[in-house]
Amino acid sequence: MNLRIPKRYRRGQRRNLFSLRWLWLWLLTPVALYAGLYVLQNREQFSPVVEQRFDQFVDDAERVLATVLAPTPLPTEDTTVRLRLADAAWQRGAIGEAATLYAELAPTLPNDVELHQRLALALVMDGRAGEALDVAENAVTADPFSADAWALRALMLDRNGDFTAALISARHALDLAGEAQPAAARAGAYLAEALFDLGHHERAFSTVNSALQEDPDSPEALRVRAHINEYARFDYDAALEDLQRAREMAPHLPYIIIDLARLHNYRFGDVDTSIALLADIIDLNPRNATALLELGTVYLRVLGDYGRSIEYLSRCIESNARHQSCHYWLGRAQMNGKQYSEAAASFRRAIDIGPDDPRHYWWTANADASQGNCTAAVPWLQRGYRLAQESGDEVLTGEFEFLMSNCGLLTLPEAISDQG
Repeated sequence: MNLRIPKRYRRGQRRNLFSLRWLWLWLLTPVALYAGLYVLQNREQFSPVVEQRFDQFVDDAERVLATVLAPTPLPTEDTTVRLRLADAAWQRGAIGEAATLYAELAPTLPNDVELHQRLALALVMDGRAGEALDVAENAVTADPFSADAWALRALMLDRNGDFTAALISARHALDLAGEAQPAAARAGAYLAEALFDLGHHERAFSTVNSALQEDPDSPEALRVRAHINEYARFDYDAALEDLQRAREMAPHLPYIIIDLARLHNYRFGDVDTSIALLADIIDLNPRNATALLELGTVYLRVLGDYGRSIEYLSRCIESNARHQSCHYWLGRAQMNGKQYSEAAASFRRAIDIGPDDPRHYWWTANADASQGNCTAAVPWLQRGYRLAQESGDEVLTGEFEFLMSNCGLLTLPEAISDQG
């Protein structure tokens, strides 16, 4: 039997005495040794190149590692969610909360007219008339053809004391609104308010009645007519009916409830209802300066509770440090509590904020005089007396003269002249 033997094991196989692999080894080894020796002798030349390659390798590695370890990017916040939260807060009467959200969203949504309108209204209801006017101007810029934007601008101008400009803005809003309701009724309401503040009471009354004929459920027009009924026609029952109806139409708007609280307190002597209405506002809006001011003055002027008055008026100032009326009435409460030094500081702060009011000067001088310091009272008496004379307020002018007499100043003309 013949066995098949693998080729390499066959007998008689001849092996080559000389291998090509060894030839290449002998040829390349001297070249490699020479190249290594050359690099070693010239390492100053090759070192920067090696370092550059190594640094590039490290940078690439760091970028790869950073990509692997980087956190997942957060999704861009959807403004519609926050806008819905703001709208929900507005509808339930949490106007302060809504205003905070609207203010944060305003830069992101510069062309949202309704957002700017609500923010402006929230600010003015909180006693921030100057800021509210700036926002109302932004609303007009966002949509120059919006009747509501021009109407709101009229209201803000009126609250800043520029009644003529308010009248012009309201008329323009009425032209833009045409017969569209409720925009036309809203514009008519603010036109009536400007007319009233300019002293045209009958024209204001007929204007607001026309607005209510077009839209009997306009809360703005009902509130303005209530104001005219209370302060010009002295029909308190009609004013109460209008405000109650306005509250039914817009239960979330604090300024209607504040007007209703004032009416109950000062016209009907129902202080309990007034306090309850104001407390409801503060429960939803704990930093509403206007409600805090009103509640502070109720405790001061009606109930004589100076401690509670100081508490609410101090909270008003914490909410809005530049609220002039809060500083003034806090000073009045401190005077009743015989805190004369603190009262003088409160009155001076009210003067610093402005605008000038001769009553603030009289009370500042009175606070100083109550501490036996008529010398400190002199500059306040000087300036305040001149302002009282310019205003034509004979009662206040007489009070200045009485205080100056007590300080021994009335017989000295140079003491009451304005030196500043």
